[in-house]
Amino acid sequence: MSTAFTSPSSWFLFGHSLAGANEIVLAYSERRQALGQSAVDPLAKGLGYTIDPDSNDPDIVRIDAGTINAYQCAETWKTVTNNDYIYVKGIFRTANGTIEAGASIPANDDDYIYYGLYRFTVTGGVATLQSTIHNFTADSAQDKTLWLEMQNWLEANCTSFVDHVNGPLNDAGTDFRYFTLATWQAAAGLNVSAGDGESFRRKVEPTDAYSYGHIQAGDLRQDIAVFEDLQKGFGALKWTAHTSHTHPATGNYKASSAETYYFHDCSEARQDIIGKWPVDGSVSSTFYFVYATLFIYSAGGWWDWRGSCYRHKSAISIISLPTFIDRSVDVYIKATATGFDYDNTGLGTSFSLYESISSSRIATVTTAQFNTGDTCPFLISGSPACPDGGTSSFAADFAGAILKWDFANA
Repeated sequence: MSTAFTSPSSWFLFGHSLAGANEIVLAYSERRQALGQSAVDPLAKGLGYTIDPDSNDPDIVRIDAGTINAYQCAETWKTVTNNDYIYVKGIFRTANGTIEAGASIPANDDDYIYYGLYRFTVTGGVATLQSTIHNFTADSAQDKTLWLEMQNWLEANCTSFVDHVNGPLNDAGTDFRYFTLATWQAAAGLNVSAGDGESFRRKVEPTDAYSYGHIQAGDLRQDIAVFEDLQKGFGALKWTAHTSHTHPATGNYKASSAETYYFHDCSEARQDIIGKWPVDGSVSSTFYFVYATLFIYSAGGWWDWRGSCYRHKSAISIISLPTFIDRSVDVYIKATATGFDYDNTGLGTSFSLYESISSSRIATVTTAQFNTGDTCPFLISGSPACPDGGTSSFAADFAGAILKWDFANA
């Protein structure tokens, strides 16, 4: 069961909460996997700080391992004095950086580049945060690259999801209805526009009115709209279609046949088939999901009437289902041969919901058997009669399935 995203307005540090950011990363990862794409790792905690990490030294600050502008730093513990800075010392022409403490942040030179992180006040041997120079709660959380990647992905892949608002079927009922860019934008509450990236709000200065487009260098870092719009975009993507299926070998097949040369007329052959029907019993079959037919004809003379009738019935197994999270499965069927509907199923060539299978992460799920009874098709009222119209088939089979995902957040 999906839960609502945490509102970015409640995130710590103006929308850069690690937990909040990772809700969006997880939403991205889950929906990618729903389409058979690779997972995305969560953002790792990095370059945050903890005062008195061992609960014994209140003037010690632990800085978490992390990366700033490609300089990788290991976890570091530093003793600070009043007004000390904590900063990163990046070594030019390498990917290495160290975390240092001092009364000032050195100026960049030919060998090193420096990034201020925090400044601390120490009173009575107890450190407290004086100011934050560079907000960090996660590696790359403030790097626009990942958020831009998500914006591009949403606009490119939203059309692979079933439109749960206006669907799930198209107007004719002959296929699932998928989102268009515009219907996804409307369902998500985003800006409706065909322009690249214009689903999303952006601004540069706090007092600016919102414009629309991809996140860019120089955009207002503390603006929460980018996160709100990503939440809306992912939240609108709930269902996908699935086609892989088979029929289990437990299906039943029943047939009767009077394929001989001595029946003088149609009625005689028909009665012979009816008489044999209860005797033939049922055997295993995977021929059709549900099928009923009768067939009777003259082979070329009054002495050579032949005929047969059949029933096939089985379940449907939906196979190769993704198993990374739970999802329920709605199975649809449709008629594939539309002769006389012997069992009054009401099925046509449009999709009909056959069974909803409860949520699980099992790779194969199987419906109940489509069981319309064992009556000989010749004995059903209204079925084609002798001598003309003695051939008719009605069949139904799998049409498609919808996977309704239990995404973590929606």
